[in-house]
Amino acid sequence: MSQFIPITDQIIRKIKTYRDHTGLSPAKLIERYTEIPKALTEKTVDNWLSGQAKSGQKAHVAFMLSAYEEIARDHISTALYVDELRAHKRRTGINARHLLKQAKDIPEGLTAREIDRWIKPRPTAARRDHLDFVLDLWRRQPDRTDDLIPVTPEMVAEIKAHRRRTGVSFYAIIYNGTEPPEGLHPATLYQVVGGTQRSIRKKHYEYMIAAYENYRRPDIRHSAETIAPLRAEQERTGLSISRLVRLQNKTPEGFSATRMQRFFNGYQKTVPKEHYNYLLSCYAAQPEKNK
Repeated sequence: MSQFIPITDQIIRKIKTYRDHTGLSPAKLIERYTEIPKALTEKTVDNWLSGQAKSGQKAHVAFMLSAYEEIARDHISTALYVDELRAHKRRTGINARHLLKQAKDIPEGLTAREIDRWIKPRPTAARRDHLDFVLDLWRRQPDRTDDLIPVTPEMVAEIKAHRRRTGVSFYAIIYNGTEPPEGLHPATLYQVVGGTQRSIRKKHYEYMIAAYENYRRPDIRHSAETIAPLRAEQERTGLSISRLVRLQNKTPEGFSATRMQRFFNGYQKTVPKEHYNYLLSCYAAQPEKNK
């Protein structure tokens, strides 16, 4: 038979102190254990803390206090250090992956993904030795030497215009066969155009604009060889280019049925390769006209 004890103010204070110190909610703490007392749930503990339950099973209370005490020995809440971690990342311009890349004697189990979780708004539990190692490593890094420049509406408009003109994603333009500057990621550009990042490293911005300005889409030239597949598909399906395009729900950015028809007729000498291939793929998806 289960023995119940009062949920005193002292028990509530202990659990809340452990929760805040470790960064683990009761639910997250319980998730860490495969064997827990029967009928113990997150809701059980929430009812204690909110005052809705004035008593609880003795085994439940003992488990929660013991589990929190065990975690607290070698874990600490990232909420206590998140501001410093973010400040070091901004100051140095070094992200977690590059920070660990240059490190030696990394503690077992420490990864860049774990460090990225520490920097998120929601607190979590970090191993003390992991956190101490990262803080010491980041504190010893020099200040970034490149200048941050504010993101202006004109810059955002320029970036968007280049992306529309080329139809090339931020990922493709950054990893375009050349080595991008350290720290430049597609997420950076999405945050800039989305308004959630108000500054950007000057060399990142200049690299990206130069990459877009120098980008040239591969074109298909009008010739008997390039027109033959289109003519064969028209005969097979009985569909003109304009009629085929009207059947599509969505076309690539910059695609024009009129332009493709002019290319077919020889009045336009080139079209983007992706538009040519798109048209052929649309034809390939159509049945033969007599079926």
